[in-house]
Amino acid sequence: MDFGARLELFWLRNGVFAGFRGSELAVLSDGAEWIWNVAEEIFGERDPTFILDQFHAIDCAAAAVRTLTLDKDKR
Repeated sequence: MDFGARLELFWLRNGVFAGFRGSELAVLSDGAEWIWNVAEEIFGERDPTFILDQFHAIDCAAAAVRTLTLDKDKR
């Protein structure tokens, strides 16, 4: 059984789908495309909001700053 099927089964066994009453659903991840694809497959009809975790968001921001700084130094 693949990860997505196991995750969906976990949610079903724990009554998460049955008790879902909220108007919004958020999926927190490290930004890996496969995680977002699995979440979209399972929760797609609920139109989830994808959130990048703090560690990876800071890492991406730092990489962007390094890139901008390098470009500035080359001028």
